[in-house]
Amino acid sequence: MGHRSRPGETYPIWSDRALKSKKLLLTIAAALIFVALLVYGSHRTHFRWDILAQQTQYVRWSNILLGALLIYGAYLVRAFRWVVFLRPTKRLPPLYLLGTQVIGFTAVALLGRVADLTRPYLVARRTQLPIALQIAIYTVERMFDACSMATIVGVALLLAPNKATMPHREMAMAGAQSALVAAAALVLFAIAVRMAGEKVAQICESGLGHKFGPAVASKIRGFRDGLIAVSSGGALFQAALLSLLMWAMISGAYLFTVRAFVASPVLATMTLGRAVILMAASMVGSVVPIPIVSWFAQILVLQQTLQRFYEIPAETALACGAGITFVTFLCIVPAGLVWSRFEHISLRQVTEKSEHDAAELSNNVQA
Repeated sequence: MGHRSRPGETYPIWSDRALKSKKLLLTIAAALIFVALLVYGSHRTHFRWDILAQQTQYVRWSNILLGALLIYGAYLVRAFRWVVFLRPTKRLPPLYLLGTQVIGFTAVALLGRVADLTRPYLVARRTQLPIALQIAIYTVERMFDACSMATIVGVALLLAPNKATMPHREMAMAGAQSALVAAAALVLFAIAVRMAGEKVAQICESGLGHKFGPAVASKIRGFRDGLIAVSSGGALFQAALLSLLMWAMISGAYLFTVRAFVASPVLATMTLGRAVILMAASMVGSVVPIPIVSWFAQILVLQQTLQRFYEIPAETALACGAGITFVTFLCIVPAGLVWSRFEHISLRQVTEKSEHDAAELSNNVQA
């Protein structure tokens, strides 16, 4: 007897396939539109592709290597920081979670921001600890990253020895002060959530309405759970120091990479205070969620920043933007692909599984 459909019956396999096809088509369409706009823009601005190609002849490749090594070192620190976050729950060797970070960020680079929760999922699988705990720690990790980056950007700009001659000085100083204020606000917010997280969540839930309130309240509760999980004051302090160290290394990677383009006197003599502006701009370009398109978006944001702030020619600025994007975002991909192959991990499968588990967890919380 043939199968009869029942009211409310769904076919997850077919829906998953349709969803995957839709995502693929949207990605291809977005990439084609982006390339078309790039070609159109290059013709309108008289962009010289031959000059861009010549820039590779004047790159100091030792600087590119040093920048990449700093980024790899930052991943070591990031892996150790997650171990510190887990210390109140489970003791692990310092670099026990390195593979989860390398593979997770490789998934983000290749599949887009949809793969953000791959790292918590891989950590949960490797440590045999609940996924809910890892997602809560991931939320805390994001706060530490934002606070540390804002602190380094603000301090580097305010203490820059050449700040008097910095382009758009008033804007840069205002940005530095805003970054430090944002960092302080994040710290105060974390303290408030740790002490009265449920009350803060309820205020946001009622104050932001039915459209945004529940989602924001859920994020706050997740953040609170992460802070509670990392209940040790010593662990929080050590994580803060590791976060500052990690973002200092990332800042150094930006500086070394920019200085690699020796054909431009401005880039070859770039200071840390000026380089952190590029780091902040890069964060803006990295929020684009579409795979591959996000690479080009980040490159173009960096190119525009170099042109407008430092008056770098378009071709040189594009080459430098591409170098920064490769060093700070894409250089982890080869190691991640090899590591995932060694661990028999499919990036796409773990991304889909992490999405499913996170959605299921969210539904259980709301229920």
